[in-house]
Amino acid sequence: MIRGSIRRPVMVTMIYLVLTALGAVAWQKIPIELLPNTNLPRLTVNAVWSGASAEALEAFVTSPLEGEIQQIRGVETVNSRSNADGRAAVDVTFSRNTDMEFTRLELSERLAALARDRFPVGAQRPTITPYIPEALADQQTEFLRYRVTGPYQMEALIEHIEDVIQPAIQAVEGVSTVDIYGQSRRQIVLVMNEPKIAALGLTPAAISQALRDVEFWREVGS
Repeated sequence: MIRGSIRRPVMVTMIYLVLTALGAVAWQKIPIELLPNTNLPRLTVNAVWSGASAEALEAFVTSPLEGEIQQIRGVETVNSRSNADGRAAVDVTFSRNTDMEFTRLELSERLAALARDRFPVGAQRPTITPYIPEALADQQTEFLRYRVTGPYQMEALIEHIEDVIQPAIQAVEGVSTVDIYGQSRRQIVLVMNEPKIAALGLTPAAISQALRDVEFWREVGS
């Protein structure tokens, strides 16, 4: 081989020139980014129904979420968790060629309609967060913070933020998550009469456990 190369110096020179040119072109086309794209084809849907048992959460929140998510094009796997503290999480994996920006917008619209029409009273609107590997988690930092004020009750402001502002911001390309702080939720405060409770043979702990075991909540008067 060495003797053949010595006899054909022009051909060997041309081969090396071609390889050098191909290397230079390849080097120019290699993408170099300070923060590489971490938009992986996975999303996590989180939902909260305070005071609900794991069984009620699974039946009235997690299962409807799974059914709605599975209708999205490109879904490959769906894994869910329903915890006893009233928190549910659904991990969704999509195919590699899925347009995640469009998919996330479509999913957000579907879940907003689901929460409005089918979620039980007291369940919060689900949120969507992208999957970020632990090695890249430190790149996800808060970029902007908005303050919303107006001559309305806090519940009305939160409803407007959830229905209008949050979806609009999440639809912007490059936005990872939108968190809402300061929200105020309507609550039912139960004041116990300890002498009457004792007369009935009950304890505050037993009543508290019975409330946590309730599988469905209805509005007053319904």
